[in-house]
Amino acid sequence: MRQALLDGISANPANPLPYIQAVCPSGECRWPDFGTLAICSDVFNLTAQGNQTLLAELRKTTATRLDDLYRSAQSMFRLEIGVELIPPSFPLILGPLPYPTGHFNKSVEELLIMDSFIAYSDTKFSRPENGTFRDADLSSLRFLELGLFLCTKTLSSEVRGGISYTREVSSQARARKSVDTKLNYKWTMKFFTCYVTNTCPEVLGATELELEPPPGAPGTGEYVVHLWSALMSSALLFVTMFDAGLTDQGRGFLASNGGGASAGLAPSLFGDLLATELPTPDEQLLGVRNVSRNIAQSLSNLLGPHAPFFSGSHGAQ
Repeated sequence: MRQALLDGISANPANPLPYIQAVCPSGECRWPDFGTLAICSDVFNLTAQGNQTLLAELRKTTATRLDDLYRSAQSMFRLEIGVELIPPSFPLILGPLPYPTGHFNKSVEELLIMDSFIAYSDTKFSRPENGTFRDADLSSLRFLELGLFLCTKTLSSEVRGGISYTREVSSQARARKSVDTKLNYKWTMKFFTCYVTNTCPEVLGATELELEPPPGAPGTGEYVVHLWSALMSSALLFVTMFDAGLTDQGRGFLASNGGGASAGLAPSLFGDLLATELPTPDEQLLGVRNVSRNIAQSLSNLLGPHAPFFSGSHGAQ
């Protein structure tokens, strides 16, 4: 699952990742539409939302993360090139949101398996003279929200001239019956308790969540998720998305001290290598949305009959 996220985040955001390729020995096949369990995504502008309480919390968290990033970057520079000087750089911080922001409706909120903030600035940062960002002016920081959630989709698939074509017909993100536990591990205290005591399979393993089938899906099959598997998958996604990075004025990626996801997002926010102008705010938001789409597609391709994380009688293969 970690590799699937990194595959999605490192793909060209201008090109949607394909679905799993259909296999047709004759080279000409057409199948009935089918339903599948999937991962969906969306991105919102937290700065524009204007929740000052949340933004103040995120700035405080980002200041601490920036301190950690610059310490690790200085250590790397000292060991690798013998100097500690870090050039002015664009910062990018990724981390879990502490609570729901209200952007997602309730039906989607209970299906979120990851809800992250993205903190970045169009102004290059340098390490403060006193060595900490805690008292620095961080008003130039902007914040986005990137959410991944379980959903169901109806797909149409065919092979023409030996080439596979699959398209989405419809999608839905709604549980048939709510459960009292969030799928987002960051918001589920019982996950932390059972994880450290090695009792999660007993505490959570028998609990299942069934999703509504997507519109137009044939049959009455089940779209079922084991709560314990979903929470462990959520934790793996957050570990990978917990990252911080620095991009220099030539858009070269200087340093990272987390799961590696920031390198994949940096071009959408700051421009490609050797770019001389920053993308506009609308282009930045669109770029991150395209990255989130590819992450969701890469993860969705895991959810076939052989995916080890979830159960269910539907899946494209």
